[in-house]
Amino acid sequence: MIAWNKIDERYYQTILILSGALFFIPLLGYVHLFDWDEINFAESAREMLLTGEYFQVQINFTPFEEKPPLFFWLQSLSMSLFGVNEFSARLPNALFGILTLITLYKMGKELISPKFGFMWALVYFGSFLPHFYYKSGIIDPVFNYFIFASVYMLTKCVANEVIREKRKFALLSGVFIGLATITKGPVGILLLLFSFLGFWGAKKKFKKITTWKEVALLALGAVIVTFLAFGIDVVQNGPERLINFVLYQIELLSEPVAGHDQPIYYHFVVVLIGCFPMSIYAFEELVTREIKPTKFTFKPWMQSLFWVVLILFTVVTTKIVHYSSMTYLPLSFLATWSLYKIHKNKTVPKKWISSCFLGFGILFSVLLIAGPIILMNKEWLYGTVKDITFVRSLKTTELVWSGWEFGVGMLYLGVVIYGWMQLRLANTFKAVTIVSYGTAICLFLTAVSLVKNIERLSQGGAIAFYERFAGQDVYIKSLHHKSYAQHFYFQRPFTETAKRDNSDWLLNGPIDKPAYFVSKVKDKENISIEHSDLKLIDEKGGYLLWQRLPKDY
Repeated sequence: MIAWNKIDERYYQTILILSGALFFIPLLGYVHLFDWDEINFAESAREMLLTGEYFQVQINFTPFEEKPPLFFWLQSLSMSLFGVNEFSARLPNALFGILTLITLYKMGKELISPKFGFMWALVYFGSFLPHFYYKSGIIDPVFNYFIFASVYMLTKCVANEVIREKRKFALLSGVFIGLATITKGPVGILLLLFSFLGFWGAKKKFKKITTWKEVALLALGAVIVTFLAFGIDVVQNGPERLINFVLYQIELLSEPVAGHDQPIYYHFVVVLIGCFPMSIYAFEELVTREIKPTKFTFKPWMQSLFWVVLILFTVVTTKIVHYSSMTYLPLSFLATWSLYKIHKNKTVPKKWISSCFLGFGILFSVLLIAGPIILMNKEWLYGTVKDITFVRSLKTTELVWSGWEFGVGMLYLGVVIYGWMQLRLANTFKAVTIVSYGTAICLFLTAVSLVKNIERLSQGGAIAFYERFAGQDVYIKSLHHKSYAQHFYFQRPFTETAKRDNSDWLLNGPIDKPAYFVSKVKDKENISIEHSDLKLIDEKGGYLLWQRLPKDY
């Protein structure tokens, strides 16, 4: 029998590295990239390789001024090594997932103890969205890592009494926030600044805790790193790109972009449900103060960072699920701090906490059981789903099942109940280990059993059409809906940019080669009326393929 509380501390880091490698890297290419963000970013990296333009992010071979280049550098490097595919697009996040686990362990070891660091990494590893994001191709896991590292260095700067050490950590904080800025944009600077102000006001009552020299060093580190992406480009091409980038960032915070307008409570629900089970563990620690503060007064910093992120992205009008993902790291600390106190005191969690854990766990288990069963009997949904495209996809898409898929939910139910029992028996370390690895295993199996079929239903038909024409000398474009899939999966060449982007010319002009258009089923009637010379040639998974030929073809 494993002595759960006596695992040799020398092996903690090795266990975490192996865990990350085993759970984050396999099956990265198992499903297509998802429209929009995953495909958008992968296409920008592909175009970097084709054009050799590494300081100007592009999409569809035109400037894409919404994002800075660092993440695309990582993706393009991965693609240069492993090819232009889904695996390469997602690999940078998987590697950062492993790096994050090691970092949390080392931070926790320095702050509290090796066991705390190990528990912290496991709590983060074994929660839904944090785990899932490291198997994706979106920017946020890398962006969040740099912000969190910057905040951590700033906490060390503020807490340290040795001037040389304070200045070293201030400079490092600036370097990391500079890396965050060239990963996703200046919002990282806002998060660092507001988190500092939150801690400074709540914990120190705005008493002096640093000097202008340290502030200057932080700014210097940020400027030097940021110059790598923006300064060189400004010197070479002028300030126009940088100005457009800054204007877009302001627009993103001030008005809803691309239809992502959600209710004000949106991110609260995302964090509560998406970060199970650590959201339950951390609930009480989000607002309470410690009688005996942790080393570096770290808990108030984490409370400040969490609330700054959640409130900021609740206030801004554009609400996308991963915008609040920066809350996951401070939330994981607060959850671990709660569990570690219970572990050290050899007590049990408050009854309402363990009850919430059990209740939510049973609910998610039921959903994992019911999801495959419903999709296996998809005719049940025909009369209840209002989305015409999705209903047609349900009817026309052949889903692949092995028959064991509902067993993932049953397994997770067992994990939740066993973990709850261990918590009630005051076996906290054992409970954390079992629940974290049990959750990771179930998420892995869900990706194998369920996500592939969900991808087939949501976009499989469109992707199949684009892949059908990859490498052929034709035009292809989405019609009546926005998509980036036609660029990446058609493997669009760096030619005829103006013609390919001119929808009116493709639909009505004297085209010189076949043009194909992909639309959703719901737009069939309107397209037939508006464009009588388009010929419907295929339907797949709720999507239609239209053809227009040159007159002399």
